[in-house]
This record gives sequence, structure tokens and C-alpha cells, in this order.
Amino acid sequence: MDLPGYGYARVSKSISETWGAMVQAYLEGRDTLRTVCLLVDIRHEPTEQDKQLLAYLLHYGIPFIVVATKADKVSKSETQKCVDIIRKTLNMSASDKIIPVSALKKTGHDKLMEEMELLLET
Repeated sequence: MDLPGYGYARVSKSISETWGAMVQAYLEGRDTLRTVCLLVDIRHEPTEQDKQLLAYLLHYGIPFIVVATKADKVSKSETQKCVDIIRKTLNMSASDKIIPVSALKKTGHDKLMEEMELLLET
């Protein structure tokens, strides 16, 4: 499920306030759900909405992968620093997966596809 406007885009508060219930209904109604890919912009600390969603996933034991988008916008030397900030901000364990990806340069796509293939095999 993709929520256009979720995150940094500007939408009205009344619209964004409905997302919590909608996301919850979606996640609870999907018996075939294998994992959730939480997309965050690698250049910014995760938002309060990101924190809340991850806390929800952890509370209900829903598997997840954090996909750090726009990895082409940071240098290779900055990538790990950004990943560490995301991990810390979201209170993720060392074993939780964060995959930096770039749609522009196609970096990280192989790793993300490997993870998805493993999910489909189980």
C-alpha cells in the first residue's frame, strides 16, 4: 500500500489524521501479508509517523524491512551514517533490516529483490 502524501508532502491535517485507522485496517485485514516495507528518505530522520508505524508493527509482531530511499542523494561514505541515524531514531535492533536503495541509479535493488524472493519462498 502506498500513501501519496505520507511523510514530507503537504496534505491537509484532516486527511493525514485518517491514515492511522486506514493503515491499521489494511494491516489487520491481510492474512497473506508477509512483511511491510517502510520507506524512509535516507537524507532525513524518520518522522513521527514513521516511528508510530514501526512501533505498531513491532507491537503486533508484523515483519518489516526499512527501505531507505534516495540513496543516490548521499555519498557512499555518508550512507552508513544515515543508516545508523535511521536505526537509532526508529529504535531498531542490529538484526532489523535497512536497505538503502536508489530508483535513479538502481543501487540496492538486488538486495531488496533478494529479500522479497526469500519471503515468497517461505
